[in-house]
Amino acid sequence: MARTSPCLSLFFLFCFLSLCTSSDSAAFRRKQRVPAMFVFGDSIVDNGNNVYVDPNITTIYLPYGVDFPTGPTGRFTNGRNPTDILGQLLGLPRFLPAAKDPKAKGKRILYGVNYASGGSGVLDSTGGKSAKCIPMNQQFKHFETITLPDLRTQLSKRDQLSFYLSKSLFVMHAGGNDCGFMCRQTIGQKQKQCAPDEFLDSLLANFTLQVKKVYDLGGRKFVLFGVQAIGCNPLSRQATGRCREDMNRVAVAYNSRLRSSIDKLKHDMPGSNFVYIDTYRIIRDVFDNPASNGFKEVNRTCCITSGFGCLRGSSPCKNRNEYMYFDGAHFTEALYKHLARKVYLSELPEEVYPFNVAHLAGLGPGPAILKASWS
Repeated sequence: MARTSPCLSLFFLFCFLSLCTSSDSAAFRRKQRVPAMFVFGDSIVDNGNNVYVDPNITTIYLPYGVDFPTGPTGRFTNGRNPTDILGQLLGLPRFLPAAKDPKAKGKRILYGVNYASGGSGVLDSTGGKSAKCIPMNQQFKHFETITLPDLRTQLSKRDQLSFYLSKSLFVMHAGGNDCGFMCRQTIGQKQKQCAPDEFLDSLLANFTLQVKKVYDLGGRKFVLFGVQAIGCNPLSRQATGRCREDMNRVAVAYNSRLRSSIDKLKHDMPGSNFVYIDTYRIIRDVFDNPASNGFKEVNRTCCITSGFGCLRGSSPCKNRNEYMYFDGAHFTEALYKHLARKVYLSELPEEVYPFNVAHLAGLGPGPAILKASWS
């Protein structure tokens, strides 16, 4: 049998390594289509901002964070939240800093910032005067007055910031606390819908103004989460254990309005692109069909609860990957993995509209931005 010469072997090895390197580089570039992600919203996506609002009402204690690499951080779950996982799917190299963290500046914010705050709502009034959180309007104000000037200093070349913002994702998870707060005021009242149409119309109008504000500041790619099945949360359920369907009807009614607004928003904001996530449908399907979605327990919480939250220092369930709910109002990392993968890859228009986040990530900025950035 003829031997291959050492030189020829080295040549083949070099070609193989070159192909691998080229492939890895291409994969990295595909992942890096989104330079940054900016997250606004409530406790589902809060990654620690409430720690800086009032340390006494946060989740910076075990069993929260039991599965997070650094332990408790203020996230309202046992591990990563859905935007943590979405950021990893997009190829962002690290977790986003919480906006209120004093270290959230300079190079630390180049991959994005998380402004979300547990208990917040689209409306400043959500939660009442005693609510200790950062409402959405304040979150957007932080982006405008603190983050943007910092980014402008770092991305100072001609139109570099405009191009960066046009490629970044602006993720918003809000509305659930607004709907839930309104409905909790009407517990015991017999009515089909615990939040009137006028309230939902006003809620959407306020949210639309917030989205347009970010657009005016340079955002072009938006991911808008609908309201989840708030009536099925353990905290909200009736004494019988059944979902509170009046709350769920409110969530569905608001989501219908939000989904219907997507095409108009895109028309009113030239060069923009949107993905609407039907969080209600995705999560309700898990609740109604746990086994087919990889879950075993959808009625009990993984941790021992006191109110909606976990009892400080208590031991959580051991089989956390099988549980849907971690505490009375929030989900496990396992559920968030399921949700994030749907957001990123689903091809079902009833789950993501008009396409998924992987597709959104690949869309380029408008011609005007391209011309200004590369000329």
